[in-house]
Amino acid sequence: MFEKIFEISNSISDVIAKQNDYNAMLSDIVRIVASGLNAKVCSIYVYNNDSDELILNATYGLSPNSIGEIKMKPGEGLTGMSFQENRILNLKDPHFHPGFKYFPDSGEEEYLSFLAIPLNIAGRCLGVMVVQTAQSECFSEYIVNMAKTIGTQLANLLLNADVLKSLALSNYDQQRNQAPSLNDSPHQNIIKITGSSGNVGIAIGNAYIFDTNNPFINITHTDPDSSAKELSILNNALAIAIEKTLALEKKALSLISEADASIFHAHLLFLEDKSLLSKIRETLISNNYTVEFALKKVYDEYIIIFSNLKDKSFRDKAMDFKDVMIRLLETVLKLKHVNIEENDGDIFERKNLIIVAREMLPSALLKLPANVKGIICERGGATAHVSILAKALNIPALMSAKKAASIVRDNDIILMDCYGEIAYVNPPDFIIDRYGSTLLSHKEKEPYIANARLEARTSDGSKIFLRANIGLLSETILLNKYGAEGIGLYRTEFFYMIRDRLPTEEEQYEIFSKVFKIVDNYEVTIRTLDAGSDKPLPYLEYLEEENPALGIRGARLLLSKPEILKPHLKAILRAGENGKLNIMFPMVSTCHEIIRLKQILEEVKAELTSAGINYSKNYRFGIMIEVPSIIMDLKNVMREVDFISIGTNDLFQYLYAADRTNDLAHNKNLVLHPGFLRLLKIIGDDCKLHNYKKVSVCGDVACKPLFIPLIIGSAIHEMSMPPRYVPLIKETIRHFSIDECKSIMSKAIDMADDFQVLSFLNNEFANRKIQHLIQEKNWNMR
Repeated sequence: MFEKIFEISNSISDVIAKQNDYNAMLSDIVRIVASGLNAKVCSIYVYNNDSDELILNATYGLSPNSIGEIKMKPGEGLTGMSFQENRILNLKDPHFHPGFKYFPDSGEEEYLSFLAIPLNIAGRCLGVMVVQTAQSECFSEYIVNMAKTIGTQLANLLLNADVLKSLALSNYDQQRNQAPSLNDSPHQNIIKITGSSGNVGIAIGNAYIFDTNNPFINITHTDPDSSAKELSILNNALAIAIEKTLALEKKALSLISEADASIFHAHLLFLEDKSLLSKIRETLISNNYTVEFALKKVYDEYIIIFSNLKDKSFRDKAMDFKDVMIRLLETVLKLKHVNIEENDGDIFERKNLIIVAREMLPSALLKLPANVKGIICERGGATAHVSILAKALNIPALMSAKKAASIVRDNDIILMDCYGEIAYVNPPDFIIDRYGSTLLSHKEKEPYIANARLEARTSDGSKIFLRANIGLLSETILLNKYGAEGIGLYRTEFFYMIRDRLPTEEEQYEIFSKVFKIVDNYEVTIRTLDAGSDKPLPYLEYLEEENPALGIRGARLLLSKPEILKPHLKAILRAGENGKLNIMFPMVSTCHEIIRLKQILEEVKAELTSAGINYSKNYRFGIMIEVPSIIMDLKNVMREVDFISIGTNDLFQYLYAADRTNDLAHNKNLVLHPGFLRLLKIIGDDCKLHNYKKVSVCGDVACKPLFIPLIIGSAIHEMSMPPRYVPLIKETIRHFSIDECKSIMSKAIDMADDFQVLSFLNNEFANRKIQHLIQEKNWNMR
């Protein structure tokens, strides 16, 4: 069956790619479907929202004159009944059915079988596909399943057509000088902004163009009365700026964790940096400048230096520098009684705001009111302090969003999808509808949260453990809200990334201890520092590498820098003294690395014992499975570890040589490829053979309902994910038994490709009437 579906789907895809005329496209498609399903008739009825009617848009087998003429209300006739009730109708002798309605001159009276497939996407029915033959019999399950799968592809096509219609009927694009054309790809005319996710989440609101004022622009040279007087003003301004920075740190501390508040330590370092202050004073005195003009000259010089740095995370520090220098300049100007332009106070009056800015400084973010629902910023990335603050404050943030402030106008409606790293400007209704279920959280109604505290159990009562992935102390409060049973992945790298120096053992101990106190009696799995590659630390010296992703990162970095690893491990062991501690090491590629890591851990314990310091004696030792080489040595690995956690994100990336941040290289469907699934099952089965060695999945696939039966079917009964996904995954688990999951996985790994697996899983969810649980937008028919 799957080969046939693949053949039909490819033919439809070819038509879509080559045919620009919508009507001709549908005409070709109904002919392909009828031929592929060995049917005499295939018709597509599309729902028109304005007239509240289903209208025949294309047919193969019925009279061509019926196109556009046959219309029916939802519930009218068998087709209308299928649409209204959103269910498949498979009938023989349909004319005997009480709901049958005859349309004269259509030519359908000679057809004695009737199959109606609602065309659904994201919970919305866009129309109905009807297939008919001359035989007086119901269609086989084989044909019904093929028709359902093809229907998904047709629903996507109708959705795209809806885009064209929405855009053609609006003058919005004309305001942007982007008139829609039927010859264009439908998606080209939707105004979209792409970037990188600073913090995940989905939000909708009205745009507020936030002008990050740069007062340096208006500073010009004037001769001062006295350099001595100017230096006095500078010294007073520095003292006041330091007080303001400490106040910001205090506010950050009241909102989030101490670790996050340390962002403003970086600001204090700038304000106390001897070389920077000497540069300002020297520029002022030697050139007879005013304080403000001296600040401007030094600011301009340093910004150029920052912009020329190779590493993006280092360049992100320019925002902190700018934040400090503007604070210092504004203080100087106030001391001189110069008026300063500030943002409109209107920001505090309006509701549900999406802030759009060329850049957002950390101090500005802390000053924003509670009515801000999202942030779109042209500059900065995931390592920028603004991203980390947004994460701590649970505000969706889209960073590196090029030209966002130029594209968006004040009060435009913005829909942000920071999971998909995209934002829509004045989105058509169908896009808002498509996000409808997810946007429930925007209305403070979160699906499935009512049962969040219930245990995750399969339909036959087997317990599945769902834990949380977190990176900040402030996220621990979400465990209880969403029903997570402990922490399956605590990312320690954020603690390092937000600093301009290595955190001390005591600083780490203080934060890690708070985590254990909040989590109480649940497990806490702390992943040791995972730095390098895409997560460099700005204060460490790195050798230049041609391919950092395959260089010194993860376990390799830790083993090369015991001066970082040892205090790190001491803080973790001390914090977990009275808790259930799991220590997990990232990016391990050989069993030899495991042995070396355990040796260092023993050295650390000996040093703590010698110093008379208490620490956890009952911790468990584990590793992340992310590098394919370690899977080839699982037999030896199992002797050395207490548990393993499968990091599917990196494992997939290294297995398929596909950068997951590169859309051109990364096909998101490939995680469903039987080859990848076989690898998952090998790991699960191997752990089962070794006395049920503890194994979990902590990658993105654990958040996707469609993947859950595959994980459980691999003998893996533990997963970890961002806390907000826990209720959804619990709901998914309740619809499958262990044996059903095993059967699903067994069938999936024997299929030819990811397309077949996707179709198969969609059918499994449809048969259980739980298609609504599949919220992932990236499972696409190819």
